[in-house]
Amino acid sequence: MVSSCAKIGAVVGRTGGQHNRPGTGNVQRLVDRRGYVSYRGRVTRDGRTYYARAAGAGIPDRFNRRAWQVAERQARDAARAALDDLIRDLDRERLVEADKRRATLDDWLAVWKALRRDAMRPDTPSYAMYARAVDLHVVPFLGGVRLAQLGPTAILRWRRELAEHPTEPRSRSTIRYAERVLRTALREAKVHGYPVVEGALAMRTMPEPERDPPPSLSPAQFARLLRVSPEPRRTFYLTAYHAACRFGEARGLQWGRVLATSAQLDLSWQLDPRNRLRRPKMGSAGLVDVPQVLLDALGAHRRRQEAALGRPVGPDDFVFLDPSAGHVRPWAWWRRHLRDDLAAAGLPDAGLHAFRHGAGWAMAEVEPNPLRIQERMRHRDLKTTQRYLRPVPGAGQETARRVAERVERAESG
Repeated sequence: MVSSCAKIGAVVGRTGGQHNRPGTGNVQRLVDRRGYVSYRGRVTRDGRTYYARAAGAGIPDRFNRRAWQVAERQARDAARAALDDLIRDLDRERLVEADKRRATLDDWLAVWKALRRDAMRPDTPSYAMYARAVDLHVVPFLGGVRLAQLGPTAILRWRRELAEHPTEPRSRSTIRYAERVLRTALREAKVHGYPVVEGALAMRTMPEPERDPPPSLSPAQFARLLRVSPEPRRTFYLTAYHAACRFGEARGLQWGRVLATSAQLDLSWQLDPRNRLRRPKMGSAGLVDVPQVLLDALGAHRRRQEAALGRPVGPDDFVFLDPSAGHVRPWAWWRRHLRDDLAAAGLPDAGLHAFRHGAGWAMAEVEPNPLRIQERMRHRDLKTTQRYLRPVPGAGQETARRVAERVERAESG
């Protein structure tokens, strides 16, 4: 007679005692000390064994032979179905319910990065930035901590370890960005049913470091730069300043997106440093009103370009195409010549983003309505626009005058 202990762990597959194909798992027949029979599926992935939800059949002595065969078959089929669900979750890089309670931050971040990658546009750089912050600043320090134990104490210790690292101390802004990414991942973990410590979500992010305002070109400095800049750099600087566009948006501008009739530029695409055409930041693309002086400069630039090419330009041709090379000049070319032009104008060195910052400051000095500045700068939220706001002389009197005029019109019907 076979004891119940000898029956524990007996393995059966879909066809009796046969093992299934690699990766499809097996169904175990388990018998406890009371003689209770149950079936449970298991599968091994990357050296780790996962178990599916068990299905009980009962104690054989309480069934006749035919009824026991039916009960045992039903339990085995239910265990196989639960195992198939488990394998599908593993194929989608999702942690199963049984593992969520003991999941570490590294386990969840692997799932979270896959979810982020699938949800974002393929050409957006945001996923690479998130993944880099996670791999460099989060996983090496907190990856082995369980989500259920990741509280404020662990996060404060992590901040100190990043700031006081003996070989690679992180800057305050880097720690702040990594913490924002971590907080976003924890919020989404809670939505997906993982145990998250509420105190970790309620913590304040590290205060933003005090830093000097970004380099920008004032209108007077911009005028000095234009006087010493040759073409086509002069037209490029005019476009970047008057359209308040990012450097990649100016490089990716095409003639079909220069709308001279409505005095606008359609900034819906940009060229990245690898000369790949892609969409700008989410929520920042759109039409921008530009002055006539920029349209006149673009018209003269178009005539020079057509003369160099020996043909009319098409709507898909880039505005700042290099006729001799047949492609847009690389990022480093513009950066190098901007440094030379600034030195020739007697101005301090500044990056290519200084045109956009300078345009924002100039608009803030003459426009009291921040919503108009937000629309023209194509900021996603008003908080970003508030960095550019400055007190406008006489703006209060102008606002009071307009309100009084509205009241007078209302009184007169």
